Amino acid sequence: MDNEAIVLVDALRRCRYVATAGKSDSLAQVFELELNSALPSIFKSICERFSTAFPDWTIHEMPGYLRREIGSSVVCVPFHLLPDFPDQAILLDIRKLSQHIALSPNAAICLSGSMTAIRVYREVADLDFCEYVHDSRQLSSQRIADVVVQTNDDFICTRLKVGHELIIERAWCSTAARVLDIERARSGHAWAKVDAIGYGPDIGVLEVTNVVLFGGGSDSEAFARSFPAQEALLNGASWVPMKLASAHQLGLYIDFLLLEIESHLRASPPKIPKAAKRLFSLLTLMRRVGDVDELVGALNDCEATALAAISARKSLLPRLLEIAEQRPDFKLKALCEETTERLTKKYVSSLPPAPTDSAPVTEESYPRPQAQLASVVERLFTKVAAMLAPLSPLGAS
Repeated sequence: MDNEAIVLVDALRRCRYVATAGKSDSLAQVFELELNSALPSIFKSICERFSTAFPDWTIHEMPGYLRREIGSSVVCVPFHLLPDFPDQAILLDIRKLSQHIALSPNAAICLSGSMTAIRVYREVADLDFCEYVHDSRQLSSQRIADVVVQTNDDFICTRLKVGHELIIERAWCSTAARVLDIERARSGHAWAKVDAIGYGPDIGVLEVTNVVLFGGGSDSEAFARSFPAQEALLNGASWVPMKLASAHQLGLYIDFLLLEIESHLRASPPKIPKAAKRLFSLLTLMRRVGDVDELVGALNDCEATALAAISARKSLLPRLLEIAEQRPDFKLKALCEETTERLTKKYVSSLPPAPTDSAPVTEESYPRPQAQLASVVERLFTKVAAMLAPLSPLGAS
């Protein structure tokens, strides 16, 4: 590793210590103060390199982010997501769908999930957003209901949950907005989830999800449900929901990824592609370029993400058929069939079996051998886990 990467990995290791040590740990307190002071400079140096390598992107005023104007919006991306981030054509599709599914026109809405690394994964099964409503008092329950029952040629909502309470199922059939139900549920929950199906010319038809966090600021309990390192802001110029250059936030994210990878590897049967995706996120944050290349090669060799994308589209067809029977002018079913056919032809060398029930289809459903991918994931995970091992409470070594 070059000196910049060594400094970054050492800082990330200390961030993990900050996040996992007890509140009374004096070393963690010292580290947090030092890191919160040092991280902006570390990130600035990295972003300067990235802005040279990606001339369409400039350094954002928030440490660790780069920015670019896409259409009428400013997109802000954490440095480690930029090399694999969607191109402008795909971003325009994403931006349009984010406007359909956003509950508040003034909230910050972020792209999350596998779509942030579409250049690596080639195809994704779904599209994930996370919306941060800074002041939930400015978002009416009537507005939420109106968003959920909307229908367009390229977008339709299917379900609304507030907290763990299902408010609207099969939203296309809803004849009443159920505003009172939404208002009642909001009083006891700090988040909501909107499920939908959308279409874009460059991404086809896919499932779209928006997790909406109601909070009073970046330190609120609701906002703590997510991690800034895994999200790119789609509609902001000078404000991002949470700080990337936060020792505690970065430490929580690193520990989350390590625990997720280990959990997927130890599952019965092991969930190798899911572990690989979490490992990819960790390696890109650490800027382990050679390890990233090895992992991506093994992941693409077994075509797990492409096959997941095909099966995800197939699993949408029964719902789209039901909608089309009630709405003769509905176009998404035909568009989904076109998307499925296109992906099938592109990745015809190894097709998954057609789903036989309504259970979610995952990469692990496929018969394609994944032994090579499993070996690569296990080895790289062992290496990076050692690099990020907890520090001794007696010192920083």
